[in-house]
Amino acid sequence: MAAGHAAQGWRALELAHVIGQSRFRLHLQVHLAMLGAAIRHKDCKEIGAQLLRLFLVPLGHLLGRLPAFNPGSGRVGALTPADWPDELDPRSLERVGRS
Repeated sequence: MAAGHAAQGWRALELAHVIGQSRFRLHLQVHLAMLGAAIRHKDCKEIGAQLLRLFLVPLGHLLGRLPAFNPGSGRVGALTPADWPDELDPRSLERVGRS
């Protein structure tokens, strides 16, 4: 993001969210990073989405109700499950490694 690649930066944060969502500390850290990015980009909608998610993270972990593979950004509902991201498919990672 610092290099001016906001879309790729957001996607990296979303992928980090998918990977770290099941671990409370990592989950919280990703949402704090997303909030920081939203503030730096003056994205009011995303700031609101991240504040809501920061409130929901402890509840989700306490209740064991985390939506599978949710990317954690405001582009998807906070409680909406998603599919495993193609970018994290081991076969696609092997293709990237060969190029």
